[in-house]
Amino acid sequence: MNHECGRKIFAEPAVGVAARYQRRSRVLTRLLISIGLALGGRAGHRMTGHIAAQVSRSTLLRLVRELPVPEPSRVPVVGIDDFAIRKGNVYGTVFVDMATNKPVDLLEDRTSETVAEWMRHHPEIRVVCRDRGGP
Repeated sequence: MNHECGRKIFAEPAVGVAARYQRRSRVLTRLLISIGLALGGRAGHRMTGHIAAQVSRSTLLRLVRELPVPEPSRVPVVGIDDFAIRKGNVYGTVFVDMATNKPVDLLEDRTSETVAEWMRHHPEIRVVCRDRGGP
């Protein structure tokens, strides 16, 4: 460092534009999260190439995973279905709010005992929609 130089460099944080130590603006981060939620990893990666903000599929998935998990809400009408945690091997149960079509809660398995226990803790449920699957 040359102390005789008259030029001084000063930098201050861009408050409201970008988070600390980020290389992208908050607006771009929200856009990438929306793409990750809508398209997922590989398709989202291809889309970001078209909007000149290319990031890897891992980055998109990491942004989605970092989102806060909302608290299960009270809903009177739920849909119950199974979903694959590991296709062909491990299945769980998903509860969906039928008014908004958004997931309410996820269970680790699809046994009737687990579903009955979950429903005991949610007495506000009045109507249950389910598929005709065996479990």
